[in-house]
Amino acid sequence: MLSSDQIPVWPFEGWDNRISPWVARLRDSDQPGYRVRTHNGDTVWLVTQAEVARACLADPRMSRRAAEADDAPRQEAVRFRPPGTPGNPTPVLDDPARRRVFRHALSPQAAAAQRQHAARAADRLVARVRRAGSPADLCAEIAVPLPFAMTVRAQLGDLPPRMRRDLHTWAETGLTGVGLTREEIETAWTKLHQGFTDWFADPAHLAGDHLMARLHRAAGEQLTPHQLAEIADMLWVAGYETTVGFLTNACLALLTHRGAWEELRAQPDLIPPTVDELLRYTPLATGGTPRLATEDAHIAGLHLTRGECAVVSYEAANHDPRAFPEPDRLDIHRQPREHLGFGHGPHRCVGHHLARMQIETALRALLHHLPTLRLATSADQLTWHRGKVIRTPHTLPVTW
Repeated sequence: MLSSDQIPVWPFEGWDNRISPWVARLRDSDQPGYRVRTHNGDTVWLVTQAEVARACLADPRMSRRAAEADDAPRQEAVRFRPPGTPGNPTPVLDDPARRRVFRHALSPQAAAAQRQHAARAADRLVARVRRAGSPADLCAEIAVPLPFAMTVRAQLGDLPPRMRRDLHTWAETGLTGVGLTREEIETAWTKLHQGFTDWFADPAHLAGDHLMARLHRAAGEQLTPHQLAEIADMLWVAGYETTVGFLTNACLALLTHRGAWEELRAQPDLIPPTVDELLRYTPLATGGTPRLATEDAHIAGLHLTRGECAVVSYEAANHDPRAFPEPDRLDIHRQPREHLGFGHGPHRCVGHHLARMQIETALRALLHHLPTLRLATSADQLTWHRGKVIRTPHTLPVTW
């Protein structure tokens, strides 16, 4: 068994859309976990097998909240959250009325109700890009504006374009774990949070029917701008930024597997299972998902003592050959229902219905309006944001 001294510091170097060589090496072994050192100098258990990953994420002894505590082991030197906030709005949403409003807004019924609006928004945006002519930057001209046009406006209200650009810039900086100083990262998170705090301090921005306004009314209008900003921080980063990153990488995967693209053109009914395969195949995050053992636990062969942290690598688990034969091959007929693209267990991504609907809708619009879409450069010539938690190329040049 490899020792922590033989394994590079986690998260491993590797910012593009290829599986890290070290992730591939560890996921192919028979060990349920490896002790690794993190960029913060802590030691954690790295979980790379799909079976062990699902067991850790589902076990009630493995706590997400404890893993987010200030004194818990962590992967990066800086917490990816605004200073002075808990990193997730769970305490704000503990009230039953607010929780019902929040969960309904992200439910399958809400996703179905928004599908028609999302399709119109996607059609308008992609058609506008087509009229402007090629080449185009798929990332900047489609992946960045499309999620906001489809669903984010219904959650956060009609944020002005300048504010959206600023929020996106601050989030990109705040989600960069390597290459920036602690001050730069914390400043970006502070600006993101303050931007939302200032926005929701204006009562006019809470007068509509978007999710934030409904949450405010469900609380008897007692939520402070700071509390509303905590919710908005989470929706922006976990909902918007991840969708931008995944849509970019999903399109890149399909455009570098031309047979899959052409098959989807001919058989649009394959789009839903293809989204599942893309969620499995695409290594979106560079780090992992931490869980802290609240008591001694033996989980799928992994032995943890109280206070130890297990970090689940979705990248590795989704490419585990025990769970997915030929895992490094994109197969749009695979239907990999057990993938971890949205996590697993009680903290599975609560917005996965909306996210899936957005990706399906975006792909339908691209395939319909730009059927001959292709890369304007070779994939090997793309440059990637170094150190970002969400892997994205600087640009994705396309033509048609």
